[in-house]
Amino acid sequence: EGGAMACVFAAMHPERTRALIVWGCQARFITAPDYPWGMDPAEYDRRLAALEREWPSRDYVRTWGAGVGPDADDSVVDAILDRMQMAATPAAVVALERMNGALDIRGVLPAIRVPALIMAREGDPVIHPDAVRDLAKRIPGARVMLFPGKTHFFSAPWMGIDGEPVYAAIEEFVTGSPPAPTGQRFLTTVAFLDLVRSTERASELGDRAWRDLLDQHYRAVRSELAAYNGTEIDTAGDGLLATFAGPASAIHCMRTIARSDRELGLGIRAGVHVGEVERAGAAIRGINVVVAARVAALAAADEVLTTSTVRDLAAGSGIHFVDRGVRELKGVPESRQIFVVVD
Repeated sequence: EGGAMACVFAAMHPERTRALIVWGCQARFITAPDYPWGMDPAEYDRRLAALEREWPSRDYVRTWGAGVGPDADDSVVDAILDRMQMAATPAAVVALERMNGALDIRGVLPAIRVPALIMAREGDPVIHPDAVRDLAKRIPGARVMLFPGKTHFFSAPWMGIDGEPVYAAIEEFVTGSPPAPTGQRFLTTVAFLDLVRSTERASELGDRAWRDLLDQHYRAVRSELAAYNGTEIDTAGDGLLATFAGPASAIHCMRTIARSDRELGLGIRAGVHVGEVERAGAAIRGINVVVAARVAALAAADEVLTTSTVRDLAAGSGIHFVDRGVRELKGVPESRQIFVVVD
């Protein structure tokens, strides 16, 4: 709906529009005799009826709704489910989706007279790539760019989606020049922490009690981050991304958080890795952020897993590691040797 509104605004107010940049949008979401992309009207009605009975659903998060994609970890899906459940009622979501189903902006697209960049991912589970190309063709002079990936998201470092190519394309489109290298790369210890069984606990406790418990959890987390000189980078749902000066302080911090969360009746899993990352404002990005998140996803409740890099750099710290073997990590080109921290 955001992309459709931006297109209509650009068509109606060219004097107030410098350029149009749209991500993950098509001209309409329901099929028609002259429009083959999207969902069949009867199927759309069936899905809305199911959504009203079960909100939110994993199918909605992974595919036609949020479109997080098939490669997202269950922890990511759980976090989005929690956020959706607190954000809207089933009736409100169905009303929003019925509005989406009624959208058809094909008639206004030829009236757009500003530079336009239309982007999406090739494997987007919400938007068909041919529909993206169709939308671009209807706008005079529009440029279309499709990026690899099976998600509707343009960037989500905490689930292994690197938005840098998208940012670079936007910058070049707006400025006319490719982005200059930032040179803001640095070596750091990256830790990713996630709550275990958060969806089940939220259902057991109810929304208000769950929010209160999350508040207690984050107060404890931030207290321990301060104690171990960690830097909070991002929180997504009930996950946490942080950096530390060294691997030993990161491991001790994660294990202390696990102990304090047990007193709250919560369980965490954590992954720790050391590598170069790129600074992007207050955020960080790069393959080593992805590695930390993927390592955390392998952990069981109350486990802290690390890469061999962490184990090697923590030599002499008194921390004990047990080899968990070589594992493949989603979105990471090379397999990694994984270790679990033990008493």
